[in-house]
Amino acid sequence: MKASSSHAANGIALLASVVVLAGCNQSGDNDNSQATGQPTSVVTKSSTATPSSESELASADSSSAIVESDEQDADSDGKTAVQQGKPQESCTDNIAAREYQDHAAEVPPPSSGEWDIDLSSFLENQPCAALSWAVLVPTYIVDGNPPTQTMLFHNGRFIKTVSQEPTYPPYIRRIDDSTINVTWDWPKPGEPQAAPTGRSVATFRWDDQSESVVMEGELPPD
Repeated sequence: MKASSSHAANGIALLASVVVLAGCNQSGDNDNSQATGQPTSVVTKSSTATPSSESELASADSSSAIVESDEQDADSDGKTAVQQGKPQESCTDNIAAREYQDHAAEVPPPSSGEWDIDLSSFLENQPCAALSWAVLVPTYIVDGNPPTQTMLFHNGRFIKTVSQEPTYPPYIRRIDDSTINVTWDWPKPGEPQAAPTGRSVATFRWDDQSESVVMEGELPPD
């Protein structure tokens, strides 16, 4: 009986050792598996995320550059349309005459009557020059100093009138292709209209840099 008990005890101890060893091996395998799988997962994320991020950034930069370029083109086109007013075409007497007639009809008329749109006087003033002009006079003139309005043109295109209100009749002299000199004689208080002694002088010059007319001098009084 003692021998049998001893063998049984030895068998139980051996079985327990096997179980313990098996458990240790399984735990080690799991640890190894987890230790091996974790870096693999991290490496996979890293290698996948980096190219994707770079690709997205490159795509975003490219899209931004395209949008910025389009906006700059739009601004440039917009700036050119505002400055030029109309698409530019070679100036001819016919084009300038049509421009003159279209815009002369839009100039506010004098207090009485209408403007006499004399096309011949406009065409005599080099209508396709960098700066040219046309003087509007009333269809009905009462005295020697009727109200007038002077229109300015650039390469046959209407720019503006020299003043918002009609002025006394001007004497205009061309300085060069882009510059004119304008003199107005006007009566001082108490003077007759036929013998004015007041005088105003102004120079109008087309400026390519600002694409506008620059005035130096003074306009006559209203």
